[in-house]
Amino acid sequence: MIIKSKEVEGVSNVALGNVAQKILSSTINNILSKEVKQVVTELKIQRERAGIRAWRLANLCGISSSLLSLYETGRKRVPADVRYKLASQLGISVDVCFPEYTKEALNGL
Repeated sequence: MIIKSKEVEGVSNVALGNVAQKILSSTINNILSKEVKQVVTELKIQRERAGIRAWRLANLCGISSSLLSLYETGRKRVPADVRYKLASQLGISVDVCFPEYTKEALNGL
């Protein structure tokens, strides 16, 4: 995203675009709702309760440990197929580990 504007005191459009991207990215990260944070925490809590290390759970689900970390921290949305794999490996229902998706589905009815 490049902000189109006249050059301001020697600052180029590219520099302004980079600043805008950083601000937008920071704003998006700060908008994570309490519910999402709770769910993220729930995924990690359930994994730790099951006594499974992150790298092991990721391997069992066919994803990378860095991707699992993104899911656990809420920086990436968990696709439906991965939700079921994670819940299955943890021995719990999807509703327990991902209640926000259940609420989201019910709100769509």
